Amino acid sequence: MNMNYAIFGNGTLGKWVRNAIDKNAPDYKLICMADNNPDLHGIEPDGTPVVSAKELSVLYKNGDIDTIIVAVQVRWVYINPLLKQLNSLGITEVYILPQYYYDYLGDNISITDSLIAIPTEKPCINRNLNIVLNRHCNLNCQGCGMFANLYNEPCFSDFSQYKKDLLRLKELFSQARYIGLFGGEPLLNKELPDYIKLCRELFPAASIYVETNGILLLSCEDSLFETMRDNNVCILITPYVISKNNEIAIKERCNQFNVCYVYRGDNVDDLDFRSSFYKMLDSSGKHTDIVKSYNDCINRGSSNNWHVYNGYMSSCLFPLYVNKYNETFGETFKVEPADTINIYNKDLDGWTLSDYLQSPKPFCRYCAYRNERKFFDWSRTTEAKTSDWLVNEEN
Repeated sequence: MNMNYAIFGNGTLGKWVRNAIDKNAPDYKLICMADNNPDLHGIEPDGTPVVSAKELSVLYKNGDIDTIIVAVQVRWVYINPLLKQLNSLGITEVYILPQYYYDYLGDNISITDSLIAIPTEKPCINRNLNIVLNRHCNLNCQGCGMFANLYNEPCFSDFSQYKKDLLRLKELFSQARYIGLFGGEPLLNKELPDYIKLCRELFPAASIYVETNGILLLSCEDSLFETMRDNNVCILITPYVISKNNEIAIKERCNQFNVCYVYRGDNVDDLDFRSSFYKMLDSSGKHTDIVKSYNDCINRGSSNNWHVYNGYMSSCLFPLYVNKYNETFGETFKVEPADTINIYNKDLDGWTLSDYLQSPKPFCRYCAYRNERKFFDWSRTTEAKTSDWLVNEEN
């Protein structure tokens, strides 16, 4: 099939996409490159024109171009302003490469078969979208940031609510760049294959990670590995000393099914086993300069993390999950209505939700500044105490 196409983005990534298409899709004809940087406009040495966004829109409307490929990774801040710009110029649809093509599968799949169409009228989720599949864990770390060690009984998320929430996010956003399925320990959830399949169906462009401590991987059924492989899912393992002797067996198991896996720290040959945790909550709520707390927040990761749970979203995990701490130790942390947002608000759109998730919230007053956080040696615990989380209490 002959295809006249253009690439928006004449930087390193745009040239890489062009070369990959040239090698693998001879029936694709490059009409032009486009870029917002006027210094890049003109004629390439091979005669390819580099045009402005406005000039690109004219070619698109005249039918000279069938497909516009946006060579900007969804993870970057540029994608959503670019979608807005192109939409204002009458370009209603563009194509992107799925984030996992860049992250972990690019050498193994066809570039042209991987292109995904997205509407320009809606933003992408260009942050890490984190979804809890269960609140309990098999490790029970002291001071767990998800409070998983406070659960004495299994506490699974409701799949029907998960489905409802993802469908709503699909209404609000065109695609997502990263979705982390975690817990607790997500491998405890026997419905994990169903969670994976639905996530991939609704967000085909996302890099999807199952985030695990890895301890249960060797006992998982073959069908789970097959589901992860078939849905281009990667396993993200946080290595703990308790699983120190399992890395070779885990590698062999993943390779057996051709499933991508990565360790936090990235050096599989010399793993950085988790040896410490830190506590960062201050029950006094004295950090009233919430802008400073927000900008200093290590969990926020420069605004990189969003969380969705039971119909609500937050850029911080604590307002969504601190309820278990309050149930266990008494009402310590007050969650204000402004700390989370109901994604089913009928007046909400993706642009408004994105703006909301990138601003300080009242709960920021409970977070210690980075230089006030206290580290302690990692350990498992059978009896949790408030000082495991609070910087204003000594262990």
